Amino acid sequence: LPAGSMGWDFGPSHAAVFPGFTKIDPTAAGAFGKKMTGLKRPAGDALISDGIRGLERFEAEVPDGIWRVTLWTEDPGEWQTLPYWTRRSIRINGKPISAEAKTAKAWFLETYMRGARAEAVIDGDLWDLTAGRRGGLVSGEIEVVGGRLVIEVDGDLSTARYIAGLLLEPATGSTAKQQVQEYRRRVFDNTWRVVEPLTAEDPPSLSAFTAQEPRTSGPVEGLQGRLARGDSRSWDVWLSAPPEDQVVGISFEPASNWPDGLSVELRQGIWGFGRTSPSGTVVQARADRLSDTTDRVRLTAGLRRRLSIRAVSASNTPAGSYLGRIVIGHRAGNAVIPVTLSILDLQLPAANRSIGVYLEEAPHLSWFGPFAGSRSEAAGCDLALLRRFGLTAVAPPFSLPEGDFRERHTDMAKRVRQNRFDAPLVSYASFKWTVKRDGLKEAAARAGAVTRDLAGLDLGPILWSIADEPSNFANGHDGLKEVVSVFRSTAPDAKLLGHLNSKRDRQVLKLFDTVLVNPGFGVDRDDIDEIRKKGVSPWFYNMGNPRAAAGFYLWRAGADGYLQWHARMPTADPFDPTDGREDDFQFLYPSLDPCNASEIHEDLIEFSNGIADLRWMLWLEGRAENDPDAKRLIDELKSDLPTRWRRAAELDDTRLNALRARIVAFAAASLRAGRMQNAASN
Repeated sequence: LPAGSMGWDFGPSHAAVFPGFTKIDPTAAGAFGKKMTGLKRPAGDALISDGIRGLERFEAEVPDGIWRVTLWTEDPGEWQTLPYWTRRSIRINGKPISAEAKTAKAWFLETYMRGARAEAVIDGDLWDLTAGRRGGLVSGEIEVVGGRLVIEVDGDLSTARYIAGLLLEPATGSTAKQQVQEYRRRVFDNTWRVVEPLTAEDPPSLSAFTAQEPRTSGPVEGLQGRLARGDSRSWDVWLSAPPEDQVVGISFEPASNWPDGLSVELRQGIWGFGRTSPSGTVVQARADRLSDTTDRVRLTAGLRRRLSIRAVSASNTPAGSYLGRIVIGHRAGNAVIPVTLSILDLQLPAANRSIGVYLEEAPHLSWFGPFAGSRSEAAGCDLALLRRFGLTAVAPPFSLPEGDFRERHTDMAKRVRQNRFDAPLVSYASFKWTVKRDGLKEAAARAGAVTRDLAGLDLGPILWSIADEPSNFANGHDGLKEVVSVFRSTAPDAKLLGHLNSKRDRQVLKLFDTVLVNPGFGVDRDDIDEIRKKGVSPWFYNMGNPRAAAGFYLWRAGADGYLQWHARMPTADPFDPTDGREDDFQFLYPSLDPCNASEIHEDLIEFSNGIADLRWMLWLEGRAENDPDAKRLIDELKSDLPTRWRRAAELDDTRLNALRARIVAFAAASLRAGRMQNAASN
């Protein structure tokens, strides 16, 4: 620090000290508070990654004079919790420096959602959009008389009384704060490597489209697709950037004969930063957050804008060919993308596999009283949305430990079934919560009671997760065998589920009724066959290519299901990928209205595409029972679909679209042949 400046770094004694600062832990002579806790978070540098919660007063000897004071007051959070408060005041030597009072709504919009307003690259770099806006800086000038600095912090919760760092510098002629922030940025930039933004090439069926060139007839080629009744498919179009920034409106206009059962959904890709691997330190700008707010789409020079298009046909959509157009309106005129959708006269069968996601309540709904009343409604809306995208399975939010165990499970099971999820329910965390609170035998007894309750109400089955990657933990397989022994003797009718991510876990396969396995365990066709030979039902979980895993590869490998982490698991700040041990995982982004899911992650559409791929395969299987040509096509597809996940994970949308197109073309040809045969016979 510059001469004459002083800094104090708050936190537990074992945490690193920021250069030039003095460590202050909860036992330090100048720290006071009824219940102080030193916290060390996984995110941030040595200054903001640790602090003291519950600090009510801090005193230090300081020379008399006029000083500029800077405080870092934000707890970065951990896991799915971003610490919150609604009232806080800070006084230094009796002078009010900060006084804030926020409603729950204001805290949500100003703090929890602050990162949603800026886009990667367009509005700043990784530092600007993440660590640069974090820290909770509070600054002011104070006068010290008598050689004593006294800082008093008050608030409605202990989280409001949190200090990470304190800097004192002369009020004139000092650059200490600037130096601290510059050093923090250097550390950050050396920790996180940013690679080029991820964009996709234009689909082969669509010419490159430049928004600043207004067209009345659109590109040479438009979007064309064939769908069955009850089907869906999607396209991506990347709009080229104009020479000057501008805002355009994008809408879909159907022709006059457009049927009620056919819809076209438009979403723009919002640029955000994300890690290229869940726990890595390489970060990339991606347009994978999709928003349905296409009335105002910002086009920026030098960066293309993603337009996601999804067509959905209802089960009662009449067969026929329908025309529409996507209109991009901007100041130079309108650009048009023609759309032609052909609905085939056939109905796809329902997916016969359990395919879905882990789902918890949006974290912020449990933090404030005003939000609590919407928790049940929000869970129902989440389930309804996931089902509309075709998902068939879910690990619903059973996990919150408050309330009656049996009542919570029964109510949630009813809600899941009301939304037409027919697959087994997965209880991911509620058993583990109850073991921690009430002991193993009591938890098993409660699980057994819920199992009987749901069976009596025809709401089962339920799969109880009792092992979450057991090879990662010290008690390992021996502790797991004890859990299973108690569970089987206490609740013999309950079905047990394990999450296995290591080849070492093969020795415990027979302990479970169902296992979720990922590539660490092995998800090749041979691995799935081995699990089934043990009398255990195999499901995938956490696969890197959701469309392939939910569709063609799920069918080819023969697994019974697939569950992906996670529909709502943001790490602390939901728009900061650097503030935790892992990236944020969310198919559904937070919103003030719990039933307004205006933003989704692209993986939800990829899931939907994969499920549609599977349903087309199931249709072809049914056709093959009496049609040798269909049987021949199945054999051809089998030879083209790998039985090893390493190769299947490389199947991109272009190749997966081509596989589905072969089935769709066969279906269209079969329908034409049938019509011709009927005409000839008449």
